[in-house]
Amino acid sequence: MKFVWMTLGLLGLTLSGVEARLGESPEQLEKRFGKPLQQVPAGVGDLRQYVYLNKDLMITILVTGNESVLEQYVRLKETPKPGQEPVLLPIPEALGQAILGRNAEGSSWEPYESNATLRRFVRKDQKAFGSFAMEKGSITEVRISSKDMVDFAEKLRKSKAN
Repeated sequence: MKFVWMTLGLLGLTLSGVEARLGESPEQLEKRFGKPLQQVPAGVGDLRQYVYLNKDLMITILVTGNESVLEQYVRLKETPKPGQEPVLLPIPEALGQAILGRNAEGSSWEPYESNATLRRFVRKDQKAFGSFAMEKGSITEVRISSKDMVDFAEKLRKSKAN
């Protein structure tokens, strides 16, 4: 029992700063995480990519207009040096679920067309989608996308196919 409380306590410390939510502005993100490590155009339309480090999580957020439309979380063993590939650690299931929960906006998440390498979720109100990239049964990446971002990506794929 003591181990469970210690684990929950440590997880709580990790979760306390993981509060990015879809729809946040760059100003809200900066207030929450500080200056981004990287801020660059994403190469399509007005999409901009912001990268933050929060403890052992690298959080990449795509912003269009003045709101975030995609969040990607990976857990790092250590901060990589320039030019060095990051070493990823598994993301605990509880942390992945907490990230989904912080993006529920009063709705709930339901499993959707999952397989061994990708666990997908759709928010019950259909306004957001989530996924856990899986490797050997462990979560390696958590991604949350707004419906607008998913629709935009689908249009982009179709236009490139033509």
